[in-house]
Amino acid sequence: MKRLAAIALLAISWTHTAGAQLSADSTQAVLTYGFDVGAGGSSIEGPNGQRTRYQLVALMPTVRYGDWSGGLQINLRLRRFTLRDQDFDQARDYLSWLRFVQYRQKDDAGWHARLGALDEVELGYGQQVDAYTNMASLDDPQTGTVIDYRRRWLSVETLNAQILAPSVMAVRFAYQPLDRAYATPRIAFDKLVIGFSAATDQRDESGFINAENPGQPFFIDRPPIDTGDLQPILGTDDGALWVVGMDVGVPFKLDRIVQSIGFASLNMMPGYGVGGSVGLQGTRPTQRFGRLRMQGELLLLGSQYLPSYFGALYEADRLRVLELDLDSGETLEAVTSKRNLLIAEESFRLGSRTSVNYRYQEKVRFDLSYERLWNRRNSGWLHADLRLQSPEWPFVLRLAYAKRNVGYLSSELGGGTSLLRAEGAYQFWEYLMLGLTVKQSFEPAVRNAVFVGQAKRLRIEPKIVFVLRP
Repeated sequence: MKRLAAIALLAISWTHTAGAQLSADSTQAVLTYGFDVGAGGSSIEGPNGQRTRYQLVALMPTVRYGDWSGGLQINLRLRRFTLRDQDFDQARDYLSWLRFVQYRQKDDAGWHARLGALDEVELGYGQQVDAYTNMASLDDPQTGTVIDYRRRWLSVETLNAQILAPSVMAVRFAYQPLDRAYATPRIAFDKLVIGFSAATDQRDESGFINAENPGQPFFIDRPPIDTGDLQPILGTDDGALWVVGMDVGVPFKLDRIVQSIGFASLNMMPGYGVGGSVGLQGTRPTQRFGRLRMQGELLLLGSQYLPSYFGALYEADRLRVLELDLDSGETLEAVTSKRNLLIAEESFRLGSRTSVNYRYQEKVRFDLSYERLWNRRNSGWLHADLRLQSPEWPFVLRLAYAKRNVGYLSSELGGGTSLLRAEGAYQFWEYLMLGLTVKQSFEPAVRNAVFVGQAKRLRIEPKIVFVLRP
């Protein structure tokens, strides 16, 4: 596997805050805007496998006003003071400048919408879409949408990972059909919630499998040399994947503050397998201490079924480059896919999943989930994300990590298929912050003008931030 490393040398940040009066309801909304500039190096792989180095300048303005927020990221790659033409020859090149535009927060009543980079997307209780991100690649940013609508008796959640081409799409409808049903002091049967959901990936390359030996590597194209005893075969397209399901939740009362719900779900992958879960979810919202939500569930998984299929690592696992060691001592690139892992599951399995989510205003955000099979070693799936940022604090911090094939939480977390984001900066002096960013991503691998999967890359970006406040 060839390695891509880009080292950014300097980042300059300017943040300013101004007040604005909303006369309609006599409330105030604060306008916050900023401008980050990054400079460094970038390496792009061409169709023939040759890499070309560029000087990179990234312009990243941000703005927030009331319920609205947005940001741009304009990457300018230069070689001998000339811009790279391929960054401006398609509509998706200009859409990739849009980091995000967002209206309100996901759990707010009424409308919530986001356009651009998607992170931590969850639908319902997370059985189909859980912590999904379309940002596994940094060199090939995607522009997607999330649109939600919530009222007391109805909620609609949608996901479209790429608006310019068929990709990951999902929708969930949930409603309360028993408005006049009998309710006990502890169990609110009148607020029973029924949800229907569907998720799919329509990209052709996501359906490739090893039909003869499920779970084993395969080739997208015929290998240029003899593979000896390995004998991987050419992958075959198994078609588009769908996950459809239904869930039922009944709210109940633990105390005066905690909002609790017991739920059960049944999901089916047409043409493959069936799985389900039963669990409990509790939420404690307070204005003073923020909102804490905890969820635990028992997983009942049939053959050829994987839970939380569209998760944080999906874009890394959907078609992944592997290196095979040949008897001759040479290495050869093959691939595997998440669909290939799906069809290799041939037995009924029991498992569990636990998650914790905490929000304090817009300053603190913490997400942790851990899923594992009870009868299989190193079958865990771990996801953690911590974000600390506030204009009043002299530091910023972001730590995000996702990995599969781990054991217990005390086991080794390095290696394997993982996604990492680590960013921090501290204000050592009045107008100066120093920090470091480490980003591990999965970038498109192209061989002979054919997309053959994602390969892991690492970027390290030392950061110097000049802070100007009014």
